[in-house]
Amino acid sequence: MKLLLFSLLLGVIGLTLLAAGHSGTTYRYVRWTGNEVVTIQEPAGESLKGEIVIGDDAFLEAEFCEVGSKYICFFSPQYSFAIPKLFDGSAKEWKVREVTFELIEKEVTVSIFGRRLSGLFLIKAPAEATAAGLETGKPSYFLFSPEDGLVGFSSYGARPTYWLEGNIGFGASVTTGGTPKRAH
Repeated sequence: MKLLLFSLLLGVIGLTLLAAGHSGTTYRYVRWTGNEVVTIQEPAGESLKGEIVIGDDAFLEAEFCEVGSKYICFFSPQYSFAIPKLFDGSAKEWKVREVTFELIEKEVTVSIFGRRLSGLFLIKAPAEATAAGLETGKPSYFLFSPEDGLVGFSSYGARPTYWLEGNIGFGASVTTGGTPKRAH
């Protein structure tokens, strides 16, 4: 009996340590049709390694920009995104890790899930930004707000098909209700 309790205790400690290793902020995005979810899992602590989780079973390692970087970014085999931290729409393109991102449109307004978002930037990531994009030869598109963060994105040239499930997306930079939003 003591051995069983000891084994259970070790298991709980192991799960706690495992969870602590992935304690960065998470952002959930839901597909417009169907029920697929993509989760952006920021790195914990000083690490640059996080995850992009597709559904509940595809865990892709993602590398994020350093906290001191001039950019908010992540790069994974499936999705890659980057934008200057102090983005005001004046730059037409920028290069991060040898990938050139492009501003396609500014002042975009969308209504989604009963919420109206305006002042969004439509950003294009070229096909060569990801291994998946190289296979299709098509770019990905991202809708970004400096206040709300990443609010929607699509892959491989489709219309934006994943939308932010909550109020705060990846890269949000202002405070809401006294809680600072992280801008990695």
